[in-house]
Amino acid sequence: MSQTILFTRDGRLDAESVQPVDDMLARLSAAQNPRLLLFVHGGLVPESLGVDTADKLQSALAPLAQAGWETGFPVWRSSIGETIGINQDALS
Repeated sequence: MSQTILFTRDGRLDAESVQPVDDMLARLSAAQNPRLLLFVHGGLVPESLGVDTADKLQSALAPLAQAGWETGFPVWRSSIGETIGINQDALS
């Protein structure tokens, strides 16, 4: 199982996440029995907490690795502080 953390901003995939997503899709396309678990957090969570949660879930899901499961974790800036920081120019 491979963990892919997908970073997004303003509803779009970050440039840093394009290659990891392409790699994940290539692994899924090549798999005889492709399996994907996609975890989406509920928002208003700091980016660091989203990444930490993805890491903790990946550890808990380790037994699925033998079965070839891929995991995807979209993470975006969505805490109130991060949202204001990203959009501060629009707020002035």
